[in-house]
Amino acid sequence: DSGSFRSLVDALVTVSIPTVAMTQPSAVPKFLRLSQNGKRFKYGSHPMQVMDLFASSPSYDGSTLSWTPFFVHGGAWGSGLPWKYRLVALSFLELGMAVVIVGYRTYPDADVTGQVDDVEQAMAMLYHTCPHLFPNQSKIGDDDGRRREDRHWMGNCLMGHSSGAHIALLLLVERVRYRIRIQNNTNTNHHPQRWKSVIPFEFDSFVGLSGPYGISNHFDYEAGRGVEEIAPMKPACGSSRQNFHAHYPAIQLVQLQSNCCDSNSNSTVGSSFEHLLPCHILLVHGVEDTTVPFTATAEVGYLIRSCGVRQCEELYLSKTGHQDTVLQFMVGGKTKDAVHSWLQRRVPSLSNPRDEWSKTQTNGSAENNNSPRTFLMDSKL
Repeated sequence: DSGSFRSLVDALVTVSIPTVAMTQPSAVPKFLRLSQNGKRFKYGSHPMQVMDLFASSPSYDGSTLSWTPFFVHGGAWGSGLPWKYRLVALSFLELGMAVVIVGYRTYPDADVTGQVDDVEQAMAMLYHTCPHLFPNQSKIGDDDGRRREDRHWMGNCLMGHSSGAHIALLLLVERVRYRIRIQNNTNTNHHPQRWKSVIPFEFDSFVGLSGPYGISNHFDYEAGRGVEEIAPMKPACGSSRQNFHAHYPAIQLVQLQSNCCDSNSNSTVGSSFEHLLPCHILLVHGVEDTTVPFTATAEVGYLIRSCGVRQCEELYLSKTGHQDTVLQFMVGGKTKDAVHSWLQRRVPSLSNPRDEWSKTQTNGSAENNNSPRTFLMDSKL
């Protein structure tokens, strides 16, 4: 693939913008206003290594900040640009938050490992450029691991849609791997040299939207649809079952935990990874998603909880497809309302959006880490 997939998909998305403008005319002035008020940062030499920062006001200094979302766009690892997801910022700007839309090199300019490194590099650059976005943060390796000096501060949230959710979760797992190596005083040469000065702050929460986390399973699903050789996922993720498994975040997390629990291991890390991952995890998926089946979220949620992470919640939305979960952040809908309600449960001082979360039903027990905490909206599976 010389980039033809990227050119085709990006062109189709661009062409579809007038259709969106006709169906959602109120979105046009909002998009233009964001275009004028956003601030772009380049964190690398490649044209795609950029990110856009949006704040509630041009003079925003972070003094009233309660949460900073960092959104990683999707595009099947082979397409996508930050400006196309600009409207995602609106729903968070309404709550007085600053929002970062992160771009990265897509295939064939970078495989998934390079994409993870890009996002990490972007975070490090922003941390040093805009420290006001990271209050109450200290560098990795502190004994307490979690600082909460300000009860209104919820921390920094890493978000992603589709392949962006996969990249974001894989980044979090690579952080776990690196932290274990540091705590055990083992060789860190597995990671790029720049990681030694990266990981300057923690993510307190993760929100994954419609993520194809299990690469091997998703390859089989794409093969059933006859698109496995067309989509860039296969070459971007290593073109072999071994590499597919190596890029499955939850499987890597389970293997890391197994290594730490090995009776022959001198690891200083406990059996639970709860202190190494974000405090709160929300996995969202549309029941009618035909691009990435919702079982991808069910499986990754189960595996994460099996590693001792109790605050990993799943939300399944009826009558919701693959693109709906991100479009509803742009123009309004149940995904936006549910995630906002999830936020409002954590910080009551936030403005209270329409409380879609209250319509959900809970299955399973929060006391049993292996019991899925599944939230259903509007209908039962």
